[in-house]
Amino acid sequence: MFTEGSRGDWIINGMKNKAAYLSYLLRVWQVEENGRFNWHGSLEKTGGRREMYFIDPDDLFAFLHTQMQKIEDSQNDALPCRAGECDDRRTDGKEELGKVVSISE
Repeated sequence: MFTEGSRGDWIINGMKNKAAYLSYLLRVWQVEENGRFNWHGSLEKTGGRREMYFIDPDDLFAFLHTQMQKIEDSQNDALPCRAGECDDRRTDGKEELGKVVSISE
Protein backbone atom coordinates (compact mmCIF):
# COMPACT_ATOMS: atom_id res chain seq x y z
CA MET A 1 0.00 0.00 0.00
CA PHE A 2 1.31 3.43 -0.97
CA THR A 3 0.29 6.42 1.13
CA GLU A 4 1.64 9.92 1.51
CA GLY A 5 2.99 10.82 4.92
CA SER A 6 3.82 14.18 6.43
CA ARG A 7 6.08 16.66 4.62
CA GLY A 8 6.04 14.70 1.37
CA ASP A 9 7.33 11.44 2.83
CA TRP A 10 5.91 8.37 1.17
CA ILE A 11 5.09 5.14 2.92
CA ILE A 12 5.16 1.76 1.20
CA ASN A 13 3.90 -1.22 3.16
CA GLY A 14 4.69 0.53 6.42
CA MET A 15 8.21 1.60 5.38
CA LYS A 16 8.74 5.37 5.42
CA ASN A 17 10.85 6.88 2.64
CA LYS A 18 11.74 10.45 1.73
CA ALA A 19 9.94 11.97 -1.21
CA ALA A 20 12.08 12.91 -4.18
CA TYR A 21 13.13 16.48 -4.67
CA LEU A 22 14.68 18.16 -7.71
CA SER A 23 15.82 21.76 -7.76
CA TYR A 24 16.99 23.76 -10.76
CA LEU A 25 17.36 27.44 -11.49
CA LEU A 26 15.47 28.02 -14.73
CA ARG A 27 16.35 30.89 -17.05
CA VAL A 28 14.49 31.68 -20.26
CA TRP A 29 15.12 34.46 -22.76
CA GLN A 30 14.25 35.38 -26.30
CA VAL A 31 16.72 35.49 -29.17
CA GLU A 32 16.04 37.05 -32.56
CA GLU A 33 16.85 34.57 -35.29
CA ASN A 34 16.06 35.17 -38.97
CA GLY A 35 13.54 37.92 -38.17
CA ARG A 36 11.72 35.85 -35.51
CA PHE A 37 11.97 35.73 -31.75
CA ASN A 38 12.57 32.28 -30.32
CA TRP A 39 12.78 31.14 -26.71
CA HIS A 40 16.00 29.66 -25.37
CA GLY A 41 16.62 28.43 -21.86
CA SER A 42 19.05 27.06 -19.35
CA LEU A 43 18.86 24.95 -16.22
CA GLU A 44 21.38 25.15 -13.40
CA LYS A 45 21.24 22.41 -10.81
CA THR A 46 21.13 24.09 -7.43
CA GLY A 47 23.99 23.24 -5.15
CA GLY A 48 26.28 22.77 -8.14
CA ARG A 49 27.79 24.74 -10.97
CA ARG A 50 26.45 22.60 -13.82
CA GLU A 51 24.42 24.59 -16.34
CA MET A 52 22.67 23.13 -19.39
CA TYR A 53 21.56 25.25 -22.35
CA PHE A 54 18.61 24.49 -24.61
CA ILE A 55 17.66 26.19 -27.87
CA ASP A 56 14.22 24.57 -27.90
CA PRO A 57 11.88 24.85 -24.89
CA ASP A 58 10.41 21.43 -25.73
CA ASP A 59 13.85 19.87 -25.20
CA LEU A 60 14.20 21.65 -21.85
CA PHE A 61 10.84 20.31 -20.68
CA ALA A 62 11.68 16.84 -22.05
CA PHE A 63 14.88 16.87 -19.99
CA LEU A 64 12.94 17.75 -16.82
CA HIS A 65 10.36 15.08 -17.56
CA THR A 66 13.12 12.50 -18.02
CA GLN A 67 14.68 13.43 -14.67
CA MET A 68 11.33 13.08 -12.90
CA GLN A 69 10.56 9.81 -14.71
CA LYS A 70 13.90 8.32 -13.62
CA ILE A 71 13.03 9.00 -9.97
CA GLU A 72 9.48 7.72 -10.39
CA ASP A 73 10.78 4.54 -12.04
CA SER A 74 13.25 3.90 -9.22
CA GLN A 75 10.50 4.46 -6.63
CA ASN A 76 8.21 2.07 -8.48
CA ASP A 77 11.01 -0.49 -8.73
CA ALA A 78 11.26 -0.36 -4.92
CA LEU A 79 7.64 -1.42 -4.58
CA PRO A 80 7.08 -5.12 -3.99
CA CYS A 81 5.63 -6.98 -6.99
CA ARG A 82 2.74 -9.33 -7.03
CA ALA A 83 2.44 -11.97 -9.73
CA GLY A 84 2.06 -10.32 -13.13
CA GLU A 85 1.90 -6.72 -11.83
CA CYS A 86 5.47 -5.67 -12.63
CA ASP A 87 5.64 -6.72 -16.26
CA ASP A 88 5.36 -3.13 -17.48
CA ARG A 89 8.30 -1.76 -15.43
CA ARG A 90 11.15 -0.27 -17.41
CA THR A 91 14.20 -2.49 -17.50
CA ASP A 92 16.21 -1.10 -20.40
CA GLY A 93 18.11 1.44 -18.26
CA LYS A 94 18.28 3.83 -21.22
CA GLU A 95 17.89 7.55 -20.73
CA GLU A 96 16.88 10.15 -23.26
CA LEU A 97 17.94 13.67 -22.36
CA GLY A 98 16.58 15.68 -25.27
CA LYS A 99 18.78 18.09 -27.15
CA VAL A 100 21.11 19.74 -24.66
CA VAL A 101 23.08 22.32 -26.62
CA SER A 102 25.90 22.68 -24.13
CA ILE A 103 26.78 21.92 -20.54
CA SER A 104 29.11 24.07 -18.49
CA GLU A 105 30.64 22.99 -15.21
